[in-house]
Amino acid sequence: MYTKIEHSSIVQKDEMNNIVVSVITSSYNSKRFLRDCIDSVAEQDFPEFEHIVVDCASTDGSLDILTNASHPRLRIVKSDFCGVATARDIGIAHAQGEFIAILDSDDVAFRSRLRKQLEAFRSNPELVAVGSGVVTYDDSRNRSWRHIFPADHYSLSIMMRAGVNPIPHSTLMFRRAAYQQVGGYRDRFQKCEDFDFLLRLSNVGRITTIQETLGRISVRRDSHTHVHKPMGRDAEYYVLLALILTPSLPVEVPNEMPDAENWLDRAGRRAISAIMGRRAMTAISRNIFKLHGGALYMLLRFVVQKMPAVIWWTMLCVFDPSLVKTRSRKAILASLERP
Repeated sequence: MYTKIEHSSIVQKDEMNNIVVSVITSSYNSKRFLRDCIDSVAEQDFPEFEHIVVDCASTDGSLDILTNASHPRLRIVKSDFCGVATARDIGIAHAQGEFIAILDSDDVAFRSRLRKQLEAFRSNPELVAVGSGVVTYDDSRNRSWRHIFPADHYSLSIMMRAGVNPIPHSTLMFRRAAYQQVGGYRDRFQKCEDFDFLLRLSNVGRITTIQETLGRISVRRDSHTHVHKPMGRDAEYYVLLALILTPSLPVEVPNEMPDAENWLDRAGRRAISAIMGRRAMTAISRNIFKLHGGALYMLLRFVVQKMPAVIWWTMLCVFDPSLVKTRSRKAILASLERP
């Protein structure tokens, strides 16, 4: 259940009808960060936007900050506690804009973000999604890092099919029509719903990133996303599940949700990690002269992280051939390990 709270009394009605971009923020117990988030949207140098914040039954006073905010283009939706995928779908259901921009409640958008991303869309009608570079900030260590990501669709697609998420979701803007075309977020993904959604977007159009930092992302060790492991499943489990359920993969892979989940549960965490590493190795070997340098670097780092699991899996298959002795299992493994 959810209820909408309109919060636009200062803006004239005809102005609120002239919405090009809807910024969607899902919020749960983000009181410490929420003011900076909504202020950063209010200060955008592109005026034709609305900011919809879905509060998922916060208990820390977040709703007080939202209801006391004086930003005229802020709209608040109160929801029962739910996952971030469901919260975003709720927010988008209330959106008026042709374009949807995602901004998590503990992150901020720099002043020119909306304008520059819209310029990218208007310069290339084939684009369905645009991300950007970011500054990541870890307040527990008082350190920040600047990240710029590849811009070409080919490199971004190869990275995703190797299991690497190349675009921070809090920088993403996408066409509402493309969102509807792929069916929105899938709430069955209790983690990595952003990777799953971007992967499906990349199948229906071109994606890119702007080669400058247009936002700041907070690294939170205490965030629900960071600590939550539904049924003991970590992020890699859901990344590989998204790849299995993507139509671009061969039909030999189990494509129904229960079958895919059962297969991954039987495979185990180290096997999943090994499969991800081998996918990245294959992606590099097949595309080494085509990939953007930044994409190649990110994939190489990913392979190094997964190498212990890859070695373990290889040795296990050598000493226990029964692991891959059936034709169907060979087909599944070959499909999973080959982007």
